[in-house]
Amino acid sequence: MSGPLFPEVCTSFTTTELGATGSSSVSIVVHVPCPIGCTLTQGYWKTHSIRGPAPFDDNWNNIPALPFAPGTWGGTAENTVFFYSGQTWYQVFWTPPKGGNGYYILAHQYEAAVLNILNGADASAVTSTLNAALALFNNPLNTPSSIGALKSSNTLRAQFISLAGTLDAYNQGTIGPGHCSEDRTSSTAP
Repeated sequence: MSGPLFPEVCTSFTTTELGATGSSSVSIVVHVPCPIGCTLTQGYWKTHSIRGPAPFDDNWNNIPALPFAPGTWGGTAENTVFFYSGQTWYQVFWTPPKGGNGYYILAHQYEAAVLNILNGADASAVTSTLNAALALFNNPLNTPSSIGALKSSNTLRAQFISLAGTLDAYNQGTIGPGHCSEDRTSSTAP
């Protein structure tokens, strides 16, 4: 990512021989490498897919192939079907969790966490959470419609919501390696 990190510098001058005056300005563009090892939110990943609207982040190209477990990342694309949802990763990301659908609430945070790991973020703070989410998503009985139909007091729905909360904390940088600035030019990681 590059851009002007310093404001335009204006300087006035006077020549010594003729006493002429004038000014000159220069803009300095600095290329800053994106930080590695910190996390970004689901909002970042949703908008930085090949469909935009923000610039494409090529970590989308690394979406895992089966079995979707940490350490088994493959080389597929955002059109990979997300478990038993009948939707692609991209479609799941953009499906609102109507009525508090725990499937989509967890799926959004899971997808962001996976993309963060593909981006170099340390997963050790959420490995057990990712594995628990993996087990839920790998169950063919757990579909968006079946989980969406559960009452708010249902134990299984509560499990989806709880795991989503932990992954949200990871993606926000509250736990784990810390959060990257959404502009990817600075880090709030410790």
